[in-house]
Amino acid sequence: MMPAHSAGREISFLLIGPVFRQRLRDIGGTAISFDRFCNFMRTSKFPCSIVATNHFRKVRLDVLNFVATLAHVVMNLPRIDIIVAHFSPGGAMFLGPFVYLLARLTGKRIAFRIFGGNLNEYHRKLPDWKRYFLERFACRTDLLLLQTRELVNYFSPLAHKVSFLPTCRPRHQGTAPRSIYSKRLVYIGQIIQAKGIDLVLELRSMLPSEYQLDLYGPILEKRYEGLRQEVFYKGMLTPETVRDVLCNYDVLLFPTAHPGEGYPGIVLEALLQGIPVVASRWGSLGEIIHHNDNGMLIESRDPSVWLHEILRMDPERYQQMSLSAWQSAAPFDQELVYEDLLRQLLSLKDPASQCITSGKLNH
Repeated sequence: MMPAHSAGREISFLLIGPVFRQRLRDIGGTAISFDRFCNFMRTSKFPCSIVATNHFRKVRLDVLNFVATLAHVVMNLPRIDIIVAHFSPGGAMFLGPFVYLLARLTGKRIAFRIFGGNLNEYHRKLPDWKRYFLERFACRTDLLLLQTRELVNYFSPLAHKVSFLPTCRPRHQGTAPRSIYSKRLVYIGQIIQAKGIDLVLELRSMLPSEYQLDLYGPILEKRYEGLRQEVFYKGMLTPETVRDVLCNYDVLLFPTAHPGEGYPGIVLEALLQGIPVVASRWGSLGEIIHHNDNGMLIESRDPSVWLHEILRMDPERYQQMSLSAWQSAAPFDQELVYEDLLRQLLSLKDPASQCITSGKLNH
């Protein structure tokens, strides 16, 4: 049985967010996460429409995307019941209030999913009037979905209803902890300074010859264009090929200092494959990486400190970390995370629907 609207039709959804495209600036965790959620909803048996917030390449004020998004939202409003909007912090400030007002004026339920792990810092640094603006709209949605537990704790006193929605990735059948350590290291992500690329390059020059360290990802800063000539730079990956490539390595390096880091998708992808992660102690990474358990967290930006930690890893220690990595990934299984989210969204329209079995909701 499928939950139905009071008029007798099925409950339908409007999903708003950045659609994944092959343009360089569209290749990132936000677009990939939104794409995966859209794919889940398409197979959930609930009707849904999708509105992209990135129709055009971004300009300073992003006016074209603003107008196009609102126009498509207005056109879809008559036939939907629940709006699920996916925003960056800036998008929640710029576009969010208008989407919120349209929902309230038309009696639609609305949830905001705000990406990134620094929404609390963003909120604290806002001028008083902008902070009030954010609280007046984003925090008064029917459901505010946040990526880290730190953010949930911060916004719970301010918002109507807050829920923890971590980044998630599929757990494929047949994955298991690793038994062999071959000293193959990899970095997968955007090639920008804030992600710690300089540290990775210095570390690579210091590693003993029996170690392998390769880099994958879009080069988004001119200073790194020379990497295209290096044999260890392997180019870009599509979301569909990340897992297969990652499985060829033993350890993921993630020395980020990016201000918006939350639960990075590539880190969870590694854990789901039983691959330990050596990461910087940064943002909320400590919520998913536990030092000397499923990986290592390193405070220093000194490559020699990273080298020392990596050289400490022997086959026995690696096997233990791989098992812990594989076990720790259970809460980030995409199917389970999105099934729980769908239950929460259905309960906004009909509280009894949390007990209904339908489509993907089979337990």
